[in-house]
Amino acid sequence: MKKRTLRAAAMMMTAAMCAGMLAGCGGGKAETAAPTPAPAGGETTQAAAGDTAAADTGAAGGEGRIQVSFWEGLKGSHLENIEKIVSDYNNSQDKVWVTVSYQGDYNETAAQAQTALAAGNQPNLCQLEVSRIKPFFNTGKVLDLKPFAEKDGLDLGSFYEGLMSFSYDESGALASLPFNRSTYIMYYNKDMFKEVGLDPEAPPTTWAELKDAATKLSIDGKRWGFSIPADGMFLESLVFQCGGTSLNEDGTDIGFNNEAGIEAIDFLKGMMNDGLMKTPAGEDYTSFDSCRNDFIGGTVGIIYSSSGDINYLTESTEFELGVAMLPANTEQGVGSGGANIVMFDGFSDEENAATWDFVKYLCDPEVAGKFASLTGYLPTSPAAAESTAFKEIIAKNPAYQVPCDMLNYVKERPYHPYYTEYYYDVLNDAISQILLDPSYTGEVAVKDISNRAKLLLNQ
Repeated sequence: MKKRTLRAAAMMMTAAMCAGMLAGCGGGKAETAAPTPAPAGGETTQAAAGDTAAADTGAAGGEGRIQVSFWEGLKGSHLENIEKIVSDYNNSQDKVWVTVSYQGDYNETAAQAQTALAAGNQPNLCQLEVSRIKPFFNTGKVLDLKPFAEKDGLDLGSFYEGLMSFSYDESGALASLPFNRSTYIMYYNKDMFKEVGLDPEAPPTTWAELKDAATKLSIDGKRWGFSIPADGMFLESLVFQCGGTSLNEDGTDIGFNNEAGIEAIDFLKGMMNDGLMKTPAGEDYTSFDSCRNDFIGGTVGIIYSSSGDINYLTESTEFELGVAMLPANTEQGVGSGGANIVMFDGFSDEENAATWDFVKYLCDPEVAGKFASLTGYLPTSPAAAESTAFKEIIAKNPAYQVPCDMLNYVKERPYHPYYTEYYYDVLNDAISQILLDPSYTGEVAVKDISNRAKLLLNQ
């Protein structure tokens, strides 16, 4: 098959990506849960002891087969589950051997991939967190997957539409496909609900009900009803629930420099000011660890977090775990996170065909359904949701259905050349300031966020 790469964009964008990726290398960790609770102050961004041995799974195997390298940024139980899928693939045929390599968290994996591309020693396949994918389009080193899909008859319309917004470049080329995708859902402590007279089978469905539940769950200075990680997608989701958008239609300003933004931010500020909401320690990905640990330890009764935490929280909590959709305001809405997979250029047609064979395997409904059942990540297609493995896990633990229901309300995140920088440098900073600064009210915040965003978006 003749290779086809995506068109390279301006060099300025590539330089911006390099700077952003390398700067991001020092902070954060993947938004996925570790196999054991993280230590206080956030989990280390290095591989755990069990992960080190897995860093080059199968590197010595597959003699005589076409070798495919697969870089990824998950660790702990999620890495183990990826290894299971890779092992199943390697054992299912005798022509291709896939080696999976842990590269550090999402930040570090993206930085490693950029460095490798510059040096010409990139992997065949790489997992990239969705908000970091689009800048890679501009390197000219990402393969268009459409010719592969068309040749093998893979129906791109079979994927959930809400998971495909980070898959295409501006020209319509297919640069990535969904892999471990997630959305945000609500986790709550059913035992704590019973303790304060709340119905554990009737979790909050509206903001008003959430505040009422948080009020009853809170004990002044000792326990808080609610908490969220300091992640910009929570701000986006709250804005969606007020009828707003992340960016305006022409991508020159935020889309919530209005009542939608003020209402969303002031809802959080009100919860904070009333002592109902705990600010997690750390920023970005480390705040996910803190939020989960506060919840597991009984310091917080309700949290928002990734659907990829279902399995971990089910196994880690000593209380009865409740899982539900996010409470809605005037409407329902949520962003979608997690990661996609991309194929890099620089290999022979034979190697690309081998890599695609593995990608096609990952997209198979039974395989995608199995991975979702092992992790709590979303099945990537309706067919995967109907797979044997996923139907079995739903029957065993109905909580796995919740992310699928939430998927019906996923709002497309913006396509903009500076979205990655906007998300990490503007939205993430803003949510941290909202949670920490009492003077950063809705009216003040939307003006400040707008001013900062415009400087970035209109370069």
